Amino acid sequence: MKPNDRFSFLKNNRVSQDTSSLVQCYLPIIGQEALSLYLYAITFWDGGQKEHLFANILNHLNFGMNTLLQSFKILSAVDLLTLYQKGETYELQLHSPLSSQEFLS
Repeated sequence: MKPNDRFSFLKNNRVSQDTSSLVQCYLPIIGQEALSLYLYAITFWDGGQKEHLFANILNHLNFGMNTLLQSFKILSAVDLLTLYQKGETYELQLHSPLSSQEFLS
């Protein structure tokens, strides 16, 4: 993955924008950078209408490439995001966070 590589959001993949459990339960585990990436993704989700550059994320969040890659790994590990490679492009699938009750049980 390089900054000029393109990605799109998975179609019909709208997730909840309720961030309370995300901040209360996930933040201590995933850290600020991964949380910022997830919030970026749910905010800029467009239903797969167009392709974007990873450079847009890097610039908007003031991340380096290593931070972006690490954040993707963390979000994948806690099942908040899946990143698919399709040839030269990537596709992001978002997953809703568990509720606080589900997370703690």
